[in-house]
Amino acid sequence: MQELIDNCKKNKKEAQRELYERYKTKLFGICLTYTKNKEEAEDILQDAFIKILEKIGQYSGKGNFEGWMRRIVVNEALAHHRKRGRLKLDEEELQQTIYCTKEDIDTTDHSKRALELIRQLPIGYQTVFNLRAIEEYSFKEIAQEMNIKESTARSQFVRAKEQLKKMLIPVLV
Repeated sequence: MQELIDNCKKNKKEAQRELYERYKTKLFGICLTYTKNKEEAEDILQDAFIKILEKIGQYSGKGNFEGWMRRIVVNEALAHHRKRGRLKLDEEELQQTIYCTKEDIDTTDHSKRALELIRQLPIGYQTVFNLRAIEEYSFKEIAQEMNIKESTARSQFVRAKEQLKKMLIPVLV
């Protein structure tokens, strides 16, 4: 792996292509958790890989390389939403109720089902939930990333969990 990283640092195209091929599926999955559609996730992945290749010289070799890339992908997803003004949490979004249909639930792949439910959340809830539950950010880090109060991050996380529970109730009945 270190040889691949070193070759990417030297701007060797075949190494960059190999890195992309090796991680595109896993990183695309992260992008999907922060978006509502595949096309938007593809845009984020493309922008994130450009950043990864631009900043690979900054990777010191300490720590997990995949974790380093993951952090870039998450930051790029947040930047994507910031550019579009989507991280502003307004009153309308707080009142929005999401319902899921039986078709959303009828799948044997639990991770796919969970992803679909998370993607049905309003973008603010979705982002806070992903940062806390999946990426394990602290509420303080979430507040800084989203430019909101820490208490807002906490309440958005609680509301996201409540929405997910409501979406799961039809499955359990």
